[in-house]
Amino acid sequence: MTEALRHEFRRLQPLAEGLRRTACLVEKADVRAVRRACDDAYTFMTDQLIPQVVAQSVALSELIDGEVSALSRDCRELVSLTHELALQRNALIGQQSAQQADDLRRVLFGLYALARLQFVKAEEVYLPMVDGLRATAIRRQRDPTALVPISRR
Repeated sequence: MTEALRHEFRRLQPLAEGLRRTACLVEKADVRAVRRACDDAYTFMTDQLIPQVVAQSVALSELIDGEVSALSRDCRELVSLTHELALQRNALIGQQSAQQADDLRRVLFGLYALARLQFVKAEEVYLPMVDGLRATAIRRQRDPTALVPISRR
């Protein structure tokens, strides 16, 4: 299970760079180009990243009860900012104002930061935790009298 999640997050990491590139494009490109880039960012979030984070949350919910609330909070924030991205994108008509550009950049950089955080948390926290729990379960199956090791975090 964890290897498939690792592989998917590795595949998504370069795609998340598109969020940062779009944020940098906001003031430099014409409105049509910005709208297209926002469309691509929105599609990435709704079709790829958010479903992956939700799948990770579901996969881990059975194993890590206490940590899932933090993960689901991250997911809610991703959904909220993605919704805000759609609103900001739809408001781009004609020439964009400085305030619109600032708001759009804030949302895109926020999504980029949260996406990067998801990749780091998955790789450094959640997936190693699952691997440890799986290893403990395998040891217990082999020797039901074995003690569970204490985590030294």
